[in-house]
Amino acid sequence: MKAKLERALLAVACLGAAAPARALPAAQKGEERSLRSSIGVGAAKPLLRADSSAMRQRGFERLGSAGSARALELLARALDVGGAARDARERLSVVRALAPHAADPTAQDALIRALGGVEGRTTERDRLVEQTAALALSASHHPLALAALARALRQPGRASEAARTALSAHPPSRIEPLLLAAGAPTAALVELLGELGNTSARPLVEGLAKKGAPSLQAAALGALFTLDRERAVELARATFSIVADGHVRAACGRVLALAGTPDAGGALLTLLDDAATRSEALDIALEAPSPTLGDALAAARLTDSDTDRLLAALGRAGGARALARLERELANAPNAWSASYALALAPDPDADGVLDRALDRPAQRRDAARAAALRFVASGRRLPRLDRALEALSRGDAADRAASAWCNAVLEPARAAPFLGSADPSLVRAVARQAFTPELASAAAQRLRTETEPSLIRALATSLADPDAQNLVPTATLVALLERGSAETYLAAYALARRDDEALRPRLVELFEAEDPSLRLHAALGLGASTQPSAVGVLADAYRFEIEPRVRRALVAALAGRKERAVSAVLGLAATLDPDPEARAAARHALERRAPSAPPEPGPPPHADAGTAWIRVLPPPSGSTGLALLTTPQGLSLPLSTDADGSVTVGALVEGEVSVTLVPSAPSSGAPASGAGVPAPRAAASRAEGAKP
Repeated sequence: MKAKLERALLAVACLGAAAPARALPAAQKGEERSLRSSIGVGAAKPLLRADSSAMRQRGFERLGSAGSARALELLARALDVGGAARDARERLSVVRALAPHAADPTAQDALIRALGGVEGRTTERDRLVEQTAALALSASHHPLALAALARALRQPGRASEAARTALSAHPPSRIEPLLLAAGAPTAALVELLGELGNTSARPLVEGLAKKGAPSLQAAALGALFTLDRERAVELARATFSIVADGHVRAACGRVLALAGTPDAGGALLTLLDDAATRSEALDIALEAPSPTLGDALAAARLTDSDTDRLLAALGRAGGARALARLERELANAPNAWSASYALALAPDPDADGVLDRALDRPAQRRDAARAAALRFVASGRRLPRLDRALEALSRGDAADRAASAWCNAVLEPARAAPFLGSADPSLVRAVARQAFTPELASAAAQRLRTETEPSLIRALATSLADPDAQNLVPTATLVALLERGSAETYLAAYALARRDDEALRPRLVELFEAEDPSLRLHAALGLGASTQPSAVGVLADAYRFEIEPRVRRALVAALAGRKERAVSAVLGLAATLDPDPEARAAARHALERRAPSAPPEPGPPPHADAGTAWIRVLPPPSGSTGLALLTTPQGLSLPLSTDADGSVTVGALVEGEVSVTLVPSAPSSGAPASGAGVPAPRAAASRAEGAKP
């Protein structure tokens, strides 16, 4: 009976929607809206009592569309303990249904309760519910909603962080409620005030920077720097010499470094000499590089735990002393490769001479050649002695030959392509690290079609990142790679999703239910290129309850490239209510592009492919079959084989965040993962970086 009633009401609603539009008096329009709301509420009520979660969620959505007082009351009651929303997925559906009505007192009260969370529930999806509620409140710009968020900002923990995310996404026009709310300030509040940049916050922030709990004092110094640079420098200089807390001292040093004051180097050296502040000091040096800081870094001692970061900071800082220190470290075998990478990315043009001299030294030649190739990627400059060094390396041992082949793949891909057909596996694996580039992808994919040696299959699978190369690999081969459960699984999922058709669709839908978020991510990126209009529905369904920010980013990117009209609704949801700033920004940008008056997209940014990464696996894997799974800024996971000396170099990446996972040399079934017994990489880059002019 319930099902019949629902179908009847749906039929009425559809008939009403299909009726031709005609002008109606205001009274009749009000009656029509009231009728539609009544129908919506009437259709939703049976759904709220259904056993199926999908049916209950449909009911929540209908109530949100109705938007009447009765509908909002039912939605609010659904969030009660024992209410119709029985789990975090359903609570998220309710919060999203309430979001457009956040200015209504009933909806507002329910969203405030949702922001507070449910006692005893702390899963990632519960946090997503809380963050979405906060975003809905901030997007309403209602004074009472802002007051509620201001109170949340005074509560340490998840509530304050959710409120900060929300108000950063949808800044208020007035910050007085944030300043006057009852309760003690939190770091989230102070950091938000710095982000908002409203000088009305200066008295509160300065007071906390002078005297507050150490965590608050440190946050306040950073916020004050954005509000009043001169006052922040003055206060940091006075505080640095008298405060005992290392975190606050580091915050003072950061202010001085960002301001480029003459005493910033001395403060940095003091922080570097203290074990309690050394790590934060290196963060500062990497964030605010300058020759002044380079002089301080050149005098710092090396420690086993942070040698690579110190050398990287020296390279970024530049200056004669920093470069001289790096040149000395080239002769120190354990640090030679890290010093080489620092020189490869150093913005100081004098780093060219340091590397060029190293190319003439046999003991330093291999790493210097790799660094010179990476410097070519980052800056476009080719060192004079590089060609002669590569010729010498091509006659050396396996590691030398691999280094030479890889450098050629970066410098002149057309000359390196024949190495992909070589009988020497070390050459194949080295060149295959660059097989995600169009110049090498096709040759690698051709060999992948028939290759049977597992380590070479994994290396050659990098070619599947290139859409044209994917077309050379049969579907049966891609399915086999997907089922291997090794490092190549991810790119196989990406390629299969791009090849979406009726036969593959059930398998692709399963990928969106995989426990491994990387599989879901690759399926999303691939399905965005599907020629099937129904792919939009799969992507939209996947977005609704995805908890991993990086997967939501991929889903937004996939939807952004689609032309179907239905895409706008999902992009609108992401642009307003996604807690991840990158996903939110991408959705907003996509919506702007879809606007009828949108200007044409500009060409690719300069140095878009100037990103590099260098990882060293120590000790080197036996048999040269070690593998590093590098996730690019776009989200694709590239299986990159190590050379015989444990080196993994790669260039021509898009600049941005990267991550690295080591894969055992003999992967078991299931998704690859690092674990016990897997050597840790040194300098596993968190960004694909290029030298800046």
